[in-house]
Amino acid sequence: DFSSEKTTYSINVTDEEDVLTIDAKAFDEDNVKIQGLGTKTLLPGENVFEIIVEDKANTTKKTYTINVFVKVLPVTYLNFNNKQYGIMAELTNVSAPAGFKKTKTTINKENVEVYTNSDVILVYGIDDHENGEFYIYREDDGMIAKFNPLTIGDSTIYLIDVPSDIQEREAMSFETIQVSNQTFKAWVFDDSKLLDYVLIYALNSEGVEGYMVLDAKNQVIYEYPESEPTTYEEFEEWLNQEEKEKPNYVLYGSIGAVVLAVVGAIIWMVSKNKKMRIFQHIKTTQKKKKPILSKIWSMNIADMATFP
Repeated sequence: DFSSEKTTYSINVTDEEDVLTIDAKAFDEDNVKIQGLGTKTLLPGENVFEIIVEDKANTTKKTYTINVFVKVLPVTYLNFNNKQYGIMAELTNVSAPAGFKKTKTTINKENVEVYTNSDVILVYGIDDHENGEFYIYREDDGMIAKFNPLTIGDSTIYLIDVPSDIQEREAMSFETIQVSNQTFKAWVFDDSKLLDYVLIYALNSEGVEGYMVLDAKNQVIYEYPESEPTTYEEFEEWLNQEEKEKPNYVLYGSIGAVVLAVVGAIIWMVSKNKKMRIFQHIKTTQKKKKPILSKIWSMNIADMATFP
C-alpha cells in the first residue's frame, strides 16, 4: 500500500513483463508538479525509477523510488544427473571462459546464447536455486559434464564424468586424485614403477572423448594407445616409439644452422670479393690521379709563395 511518508518501493516481476506504467496524483494538484510518470521499459535485472514531487515555486521537493527487479525465465531446460537446468535466450553479466566466444545456437527449437571455441560448446545452466554454471553440451547428448578444464603444459583437456560401466580396468585402481589443484576421478596403475602416470577419461582440445595418459613428472599429456600398456616395460616400449615418431627438431635445427652458416659464408665471400674489387678499383683510380693531384698541389704551393 502507498503511503506519502514511505519513499521506496520494490516490485519483482518476470521477463514476461516488458513495460511498467507509473501514475501518481498529488494532494494539492494545482500547486504541485510531478515528474517521472508514464510507461517505462523494463530490462532484465534491476530497474530503478524515480518520481519527483515538487511545488511550482520550487521551494520543496520529495523523491519516491520504485525498484523493479525483472527475473529472466529460461526458454528451455536440459537434464543433467537427473536435475533440470534452465537455459536462457540471452546471457547478461556472464563472462566468457578463456578461449571461448559467445554465439547463438538452437536447443529444443529455441534460439539461445552459448559459448564455443569451435570444437567445444558450453551452455550456462541455472538450477532451481538460481545458481548458474557452465556445462559441456553436445547436440546429440545434451549436457554431458560440468565445464572443468585441466591445463597441463601446452595442452588443455576437459574433464568429464566417467561412465560407471568403464570404471573397472585391469591392473589399475579407480581413485580420487589431485592435479593442478583440481580433484577428480582417474586410474592409477598398479605397477609401482608407474607412479608418475595417471589414466584420465576426458575430452581433448578438439572435443573428442577418450582415454589420455598424464605424465605428471614431465607435465605432458598423451593419447592412450590401443595397445593399452599397463606395465613399466609396456610403457617404456610405447614411449620410446612415441619419441621416435616425434619430429626431430634438434636435427632439423642443426641442419638449419648448417644451411644458414653455408649461406652466410657464401654471402660473406661474395661481399668480400666485391669489396676487394671495389678497393682495387679505388687504388687503381688513385694511382692514375696521383700525378695530377701532385701537380695541382705544387701549383698551389707556388702560388701561395707569392703572398706576404
